[in-house]
Amino acid sequence: MALIVEDGSGKADAESYLSVADADTRIAALPSPPASWTGATTAAKEAALRDGTRYLDLLYGSRWRGRKTDRDNALGWPRFRARDDDEYLYDSDDIPSALEDATAQAAVRSIAGTDLLADLANPGTLESKSVQVGSIKSSRTYSGGNSPRTEYTEICLAVAPLIEPFGTVARSW
Repeated sequence: MALIVEDGSGKADAESYLSVADADTRIAALPSPPASWTGATTAAKEAALRDGTRYLDLLYGSRWRGRKTDRDNALGWPRFRARDDDEYLYDSDDIPSALEDATAQAAVRSIAGTDLLADLANPGTLESKSVQVGSIKSSRTYSGGNSPRTEYTEICLAVAPLIEPFGTVARSW
């Protein structure tokens, strides 16, 4: 089945923010394009782009800036009233270049064998730590998580201008 690429119209059946041809162009521009991508079949690239797009929407979707242009959009973008870090509005039919870059990076990870979606499903573990201060005999127990989830710096940096920082209340327009 051919990959259905979001073109900014808010497709109800879109599967990716990036076409194979556009991903090929972006990945070929890397200093060392990975052989796992350049040697892959079109079908494998399409599957990786689907996984990468789903990963981005699942991980960052609740923090995308702005609002979906239609509740029936299959993906988190396009959006209206989404602003960049300089407060300029993205066009409501725009798929930002940063999102396309992140999609390509996630697809490269996927095609190389990283199971991005399984990584998201891993809740991590909790640890208990007791702390006692000086001669005070009471102690408090704190729980802290050790998440085994891997963070991919290049993907985080690519989407940074498209998401609200943690602790930020979403703007209501």
